Amino acid sequence: MKAYKFFLLTLVFIVLSSCTTKFLYNQLDRLIIWRVDQFVNLTDGQKQQFKGDLRAYLDLARKEQIPILAYEAKKTSQLLESKKLPLQSIQKISGRVTNEIDNLITSAVPLLVNLLSQLDPSQKLELFESLKNFRNKTYNIYSGETAEERVEKSNRMTFKTIERFIGRLDQSQEIIIQDSLNKMADTSEDWIAYQAVWQENLFALIDERPMQKEYELRLKQLLVNPSNLYSKEYQRRIDVNAGIMLQMTTSLIKSLNEKQIKKAKSKLNEYSTTLTRLAESS
Repeated sequence: MKAYKFFLLTLVFIVLSSCTTKFLYNQLDRLIIWRVDQFVNLTDGQKQQFKGDLRAYLDLARKEQIPILAYEAKKTSQLLESKKLPLQSIQKISGRVTNEIDNLITSAVPLLVNLLSQLDPSQKLELFESLKNFRNKTYNIYSGETAEERVEKSNRMTFKTIERFIGRLDQSQEIIIQDSLNKMADTSEDWIAYQAVWQENLFALIDERPMQKEYELRLKQLLVNPSNLYSKEYQRRIDVNAGIMLQMTTSLIKSLNEKQIKKAKSKLNEYSTTLTRLAESS
């Protein structure tokens, strides 16, 4: 999980576990500013400027990206019921959703540049230390001191995530998942290492503070295309793992029973409904 997506992940989390949608939409800017404040203490003036920029960003997302994400969730639910989700369909859905998330991030770049450009030296240092601490906490969650520990954590999280979405797994499904995980390379240590490289590049950019257009271009590259920092070998292993995960997902969908399909559909329809209402809020 990338630290630079903290505001976006906050948005997604709140949306998908919302109370009333209109209340949610009206409070999003405050909730996101509160999340940003956990990384760096902003002055009242900075908060006010960021709040204005954020409101404009959320208004745009509500009209453009959020309706598309709602549609994709609904469409996936419909396909899931008929089990018409072959590998190619899953790849296309994943590609479209990833593209919209990239658009959300791209749209946020100007407001992030405006915010980062206002930070004084003490705030920059605070932000740098907060992101380093975030990386260390991430390491404790996703990695470990030994290969066995890392594999155990990864496997446990995978099983929990899948069961949270479709419910209790049967023995054949557990085998499908475990066999797939056994084929995957452990990239957790490299992933943490590249987080450090990514943060170093971000810190250097913030310290340099180039002109607005160059700042936005370089920040967008870091946010949308962090893989540019990866080695060819690391990227190859990521791609292989992604292919294994897609195959596993296809096999799991074919194995779902009626109860599991019902639960997965309920989750997807809930996401779609909430996102649709959010898009219609004003």
